[in-house]
Amino acid sequence: LRFLVLSGISFGSSIPGEIGELPGLEEFYIDSSDLTGDLSFIESMTESSPIRKMWLDYNPGLSGTIPTALGQLTNLQSLSLVESSLSGSIPSEIGTAESLVEVWLYWNNLAGSIPDEIGSLFNLM
Repeated sequence: LRFLVLSGISFGSSIPGEIGELPGLEEFYIDSSDLTGDLSFIESMTESSPIRKMWLDYNPGLSGTIPTALGQLTNLQSLSLVESSLSGSIPSEIGTAESLVEVWLYWNNLAGSIPDEIGSLFNLM
């Protein structure tokens, strides 16, 4: 399974950790799906994960913080977490996700400053 699109399906539950363990998953879209819970499924993804695009937009029941494990996703090019209820700060580890080109985090409850490590993302547009 390389592409998983579950957008617009009203799940009303959290993302199971097994999603992060799919060995060939390159693109994951699950926007406007009434998700709850947090982003802990990212913790089960490894550095060798082929994930390139992850969009989880418009899920106001999605809360918690952005996991530091996001930094280990060295193939990740596009991350969108728009209009959720994420809180805390942007983890500095995001600066080690060296392939990132696009990051959308607006309309959340994030606080603090943008980490300096984002400056090391030379591909970021």
